[in-house]
Amino acid sequence: MTALKAHGVQLVLSYDYIEDTGVLPVFQLFSATGNQGLRDRITAGDDQVHVVGRPAAPSLYLLFDAVNTALPNGHTWHFDPAHLARVDSVYREPAGVRRLDDQLFGSTAPVTGLSGSTDHELVFPQTRTEYYTPGVTWSAYTDIGISDDWTHLTSQTMAPLARDAGTRGTSTWGSAPFGPGLPQALISSEDGKALPWAYRQGDKVLTAIPFFHRRCPEP
Repeated sequence: MTALKAHGVQLVLSYDYIEDTGVLPVFQLFSATGNQGLRDRITAGDDQVHVVGRPAAPSLYLLFDAVNTALPNGHTWHFDPAHLARVDSVYREPAGVRRLDDQLFGSTAPVTGLSGSTDHELVFPQTRTEYYTPGVTWSAYTDIGISDDWTHLTSQTMAPLARDAGTRGTSTWGSAPFGPGLPQALISSEDGKALPWAYRQGDKVLTAIPFFHRRCPEP
């Protein structure tokens, strides 16, 4: 991929899986009909391909359904967005650059015990609307880079959660956690030393500990 980019290639069409899609845009043709159609057009002299893409899809559908018996003829699955659980998600990039990485979703049906997983490429940063099949326990695992060269890597895991139909929630990834923490201590105007958060004066104990301070995660 790096060699192709060095030769001026702007887009790669591939009939096989390519893992590294961070160097060049890749359009993967998994359909045998599509591959043959492209070959026929090239053979006929049409040597130009016009591809329209966007850096990140504005929505993601995580759907689950099962048939407990033999699959009947003509069975169809229908998913109405109004009956799904909606989550408005924000994916931030701590390093302040645009990245491409994988995200893994897991699902488990409480009644049948059937489980599965799916992964897809995710662009950081972005905002996205996600739709989940209700009554199914979903979890997510996402890697987040916190350095420009990707040498420092952290991850966030969404605890397994089953949402109700028609509900709407929010989710934020790659942000500093919100919880108790101690910021930089105040400095005394008398001696220039840091003031303690708690100290004893005679038979009294004085405290001034700030809570719910926003802190950044360490690499």
